Amino acid sequence: MTFYPGMTHLPEGSAPKTVGVHHRVEAVVDVPEGGAEGVIMALGGDAAGWSLFLWNGKPRYHYNFFNLQRYNAQAPEALKPGKHTIAFEFVPDAPTPGAPANVTLFVDGAKVAETRIAVQVPLRCGAESMDVGMDCRSPVCDDYEKLGLFPFTGTIESVNLTLGDGHQPTGMERLELATKMD
Repeated sequence: MTFYPGMTHLPEGSAPKTVGVHHRVEAVVDVPEGGAEGVIMALGGDAAGWSLFLWNGKPRYHYNFFNLQRYNAQAPEALKPGKHTIAFEFVPDAPTPGAPANVTLFVDGAKVAETRIAVQVPLRCGAESMDVGMDCRSPVCDDYEKLGLFPFTGTIESVNLTLGDGHQPTGMERLELATKMD
């Protein structure tokens, strides 16, 4: 699925299900002279969720487990001006609710950081939304809670979300996924 800047306030129940699911988010961004910061894509809020953003110019993935445990994977260096691809891959150990997971962060195809999530959100993050280019409701990461929507100050070309291992579902699999309850 491809998302573009301006796609905000998509209710979690209407958004693609990423909780407990192997997924990859890949964003193509342009960083201006002087750098950039802000949210590229987020799902959830201060109760639970995940966010991909630039913090002090460094790509960062943050996972909030009900404000009890927080996990981060952050690139060691800020992005230089120009076009970049920032991605993370979320791989749960098992398809069971709450199973541990590994998250790997990539910049321009190179692995730059990783984190181990000991326990993940079992069903949903709450009454929050999926947003591209900002975090519209409550903030997923408490580091940017005083920065408002924390909009991305560069340019987001697009954000691609791939569910599973990249296998394209058949028509019947799509129907089953569309009618499956959370």
